[in-house]
Amino acid sequence: MKEFDVRYFKDLSEEYSIAVDEAEKKSTTLSFVRLILFVLAAVFAIIAFVRHEYALFFSLAGVSLICFIVVCVIHQKIKDKNEYLKCLKYASDGYAYRISRDFASLEEALKVRLKDRSVPLNINKTVFGEQYIVKDHEYCIDLDLFGPGSLFALYNVSETSFGRDAFADELLNSPRKNRSPEELRSRQKACETMASDPRKLIEYQAAAMAGHLENYPEALIRFAGNAKTVDPVFSVISKILPFLWLIPLALLFTFNPLYIRGAALFVIFVNLIFWIAGLVKNASCFGGIERQKRQIAGYILLVEKIEENYGNDEYISSVINPGKHSSLEILKGLMSVMKILDLRSQPILAFAFNLIFPLDWFAAQRLGNWGKAYGEDFEGVLLALGRCEAMMSAANGAFVTKDHSFPEFVESDDPSENAYFNGEKIVHPLLVPETAVSNSVSLDSKIAIITGSNMSGKTTLIRTCGVCSILSYIGGYVPAEKLKLGRMNIVSSMRIVDSLEDNMSTFRSELVRISSIISASKEGRPMLFLIDEIFRGTNSDDRTSGALTVLNSLSKPYIIGFMTTHDYALVDKTVESMENIAYYHFSDRYTEDSIVFDYILTEGISRESNAAFLMKLVGIG
Repeated sequence: MKEFDVRYFKDLSEEYSIAVDEAEKKSTTLSFVRLILFVLAAVFAIIAFVRHEYALFFSLAGVSLICFIVVCVIHQKIKDKNEYLKCLKYASDGYAYRISRDFASLEEALKVRLKDRSVPLNINKTVFGEQYIVKDHEYCIDLDLFGPGSLFALYNVSETSFGRDAFADELLNSPRKNRSPEELRSRQKACETMASDPRKLIEYQAAAMAGHLENYPEALIRFAGNAKTVDPVFSVISKILPFLWLIPLALLFTFNPLYIRGAALFVIFVNLIFWIAGLVKNASCFGGIERQKRQIAGYILLVEKIEENYGNDEYISSVINPGKHSSLEILKGLMSVMKILDLRSQPILAFAFNLIFPLDWFAAQRLGNWGKAYGEDFEGVLLALGRCEAMMSAANGAFVTKDHSFPEFVESDDPSENAYFNGEKIVHPLLVPETAVSNSVSLDSKIAIITGSNMSGKTTLIRTCGVCSILSYIGGYVPAEKLKLGRMNIVSSMRIVDSLEDNMSTFRSELVRISSIISASKEGRPMLFLIDEIFRGTNSDDRTSGALTVLNSLSKPYIIGFMTTHDYALVDKTVESMENIAYYHFSDRYTEDSIVFDYILTEGISRESNAAFLMKLVGIG
């Protein structure tokens, strides 16, 4: 597949910037033309009254007014196009910022783009995913899934709330979904299709931006789930009412204005009474969705883009149309009703229409029929859109990491055969690609103990293995030259903090976390564990014996794991008593006033410590 680097997205941004400038020039010109035409219409109308030359000047005023309306329509289209072009630029810049790991510029661009929203978004909470943080999750906090500079911030290109929800769910739960190798390969193929043309991804993202679809459509979902049909009696009456106009029409042949006027007033009065009754009766039918037409139009556009761009992919097609009705059928059915509701969104128009025709009842009946046919499937359409957007975020791995590939999976369902991880030149995706150091590591039903001095790369390495596994189970690209692994649950104990709220010290918090890992190991499912500096909060003897007990508890053929440690007494005991341990280490070297790390993982044990040197560098000792 063709490589798309930061330069590609910057060039796209410049291309869209030029288009934005041209559109704004047209918009400025049309604004001036609108003003001139409006002034002309007003001037001609005034002259007509002053000179009493109504025919000529009212005609000129009418022509000016018609031209004004035409220019207004054209101007609105130009403004809509300009907003879309700006969104294309924002989306392109977003990819470039993510590739460069420039999260500060990404955040500033988001603030500019979202500043005019009627309901302001908390960027850290929503766009960067802080709202999805689960404190007691198996690995959420340890692997930096959410927040500024997180995996979510790097990969997520979802613009809808349900797209963000879906991608967050993948990051949190994909290891437990236990997808088959066949399904994972189908998802990989779908991601490859999406990543093959970044313009299509950008156009989709821009369409969602321009549609202002970032907030959750609570009113629509609530309405669809509770859509009510009109009472049959009222339904019949509403169908009969329009035929009452046949009475004044028939009276036209009497040539009696009094009869005709009386009959017309009678029909209007009946419609008025029926309308007033409907204002209360139909309130629950409309469910507060009268002004949601723009949202529905936005969802239709997104589904159309997915079907147009990726409809040939069997997996994507099955995702976007999950039920017995197609997503477009459901959405367009609702849109046809929304067009009717448009008429009642203006009070004067609603009043006028309902006096001559039972518009509210007709709209309520159409809504009820739609709800009966499609209501229970509506939320499924939005969730399907979200799942497609989550796959677009997974496809983003083709751009944000310099080297990437699709992993292979162990084909067997045997738990012990799935306790397998063999990564070649894997790298953590949050590291700057130009300076990141890749490493290779392999485990087959074994536990890796990783030693080395402070800041040498131990913690980053085990996080890399965890992150690569999660991205694999989503079906996306991984930052590796090659990776083969089994389908494993992932648990970790790394970033342990105390909890005043729960009255727990750091050590007790770690005990609880380690206990949960041991409990998970008893499920019999293949498992990957990540433990960083176990029991650092207690004395050396207890730490060593406790860690050895944990290792023996986790020493099972269907479990692999990584444990970093500075406890060389523990390392010596494992060498003496355990056979399923693989040893890796990181090294460093010293200059007169600094430590140099190469961040290269090597087999074997390191007994180096740089703590004393680091303290000396900062003036301690």
